[in-house]
Amino acid sequence: MLTNIPSSISARATSVALSLSLMAVAFLGFFLTNTSDASAGVLWCADDPIISVNGKLISVTVNVPFENVRDVASIDTVFHVPSNVHASLVYNGILFPEHTTIVADQKAWDGQGKMKVPVDVTFMSKGKPFPTGVKVLDATGVPVWYDGISNKTTSFVTYGFVRP
Repeated sequence: MLTNIPSSISARATSVALSLSLMAVAFLGFFLTNTSDASAGVLWCADDPIISVNGKLISVTVNVPFENVRDVASIDTVFHVPSNVHASLVYNGILFPEHTTIVADQKAWDGQGKMKVPVDVTFMSKGKPFPTGVKVLDATGVPVWYDGISNKTTSFVTYGFVRP
């Protein structure tokens, strides 16, 4: 059995629904326009090579759009660590064919303050170039996203999770 809803309630419900819809669209629009062009509206697949430097973990997250996962020939990640630290590979991703290299080519760390670790990530494509991304959460606690493109190297410096 259906009952008639008074028109004043129906109009008010419609107005509230319309207002909520407009607020939701404005909210989504704000967040989508404040992301990078490469990351906006894209479903990313991610994996993260992890190394240990003097017992502290350093992790970067490599990201490829879902539609390009099959286009990944390899992902090469090179961590450049100070010459006087002990560094080893803890985990190499399994989602992509990944190669992780640790090179002790930075000046010796004096044991004070943050340990700077430059990183180079190269996503190799089997065909046409596609957007890539690297997400890093370092000692500052603020996640940083680096946009890239396959077949070119994305370089950045991180302090990983090595705290002063």
